[in-house]
Amino acid sequence: MKEYESPMGDISIDPLDDTMAARARDYGSFERQAGTIAELWTAYLDSKGFRGTLRAQDVADLMILFKVGRAANAKQYKRDTYTDIRGYAKLVEDMHAETDQ
Repeated sequence: MKEYESPMGDISIDPLDDTMAARARDYGSFERQAGTIAELWTAYLDSKGFRGTLRAQDVADLMILFKVGRAANAKQYKRDTYTDIRGYAKLVEDMHAETDQ
């Protein structure tokens, strides 16, 4: 687990590592999960007239947008929302880590 300096100045435990490890234990790899979700979303959108195929990265991008929409309408700051955004961005980075130079 990594520590970081919070805006309040205290050292806190970063929940992202624990959350990502727990999700991987519970659901398997993100790329596999996102692939399944992409297939389901594509089928749904196809039934609504959308033509195209979603990819695993599209799922992460759309989940980030979902979280941004939630944050934009929140009555107050929710750390969990921003932890989730960081998590989805990290998952995309990890998926592309082998091809990034």
